[in-house]
Amino acid sequence: MKKICEIYDISKEYEMKENSILVCVSDLDKDKLYTVLPELKARFTDVFNSYEWQQYLEINKLYNRNEAKHNMREIRQSKRVETDALMRYEADTVSEILNNSELKGKIEFALSTLSPLPRKRFLMHYSEHLTYRQIAAQESRNVKTIYESVQTARKKFLKNFE
Repeated sequence: MKKICEIYDISKEYEMKENSILVCVSDLDKDKLYTVLPELKARFTDVFNSYEWQQYLEINKLYNRNEAKHNMREIRQSKRVETDALMRYEADTVSEILNNSELKGKIEFALSTLSPLPRKRFLMHYSEHLTYRQIAAQESRNVKTIYESVQTARKKFLKNFE
């Protein structure tokens, strides 16, 4: 049996509720399709042919690739901000950094915004230089759990450090 038409739900691509945006694709003429399936006329004002549907898919793939590129730029930009903040203090000697009360205040404030368990893991990883595996072994937890906790704490710390 030959397909008359195909209906695709593209509402997820537009972050809308399911079945809110449906697309009808058919190689039949629109009038002929409405004659065969009259209930489609009320639901679909336009019908894509196979070529138009393929064009839509290509454009959508290109758009998603472009969005992914912009998201990666944002991630790289945030990493650049982190390194800029760290490089500000690179020219100072270690004793000057340790005696810098402004820096101490910023660090204490940023640490105070963290919850106790993530703060403990964050400090174990960055000040005691323990690996995620070592922390996980101490706490009898999964390494992935420790990694995610430390990374979340790191992001929150850096956000509040500035």
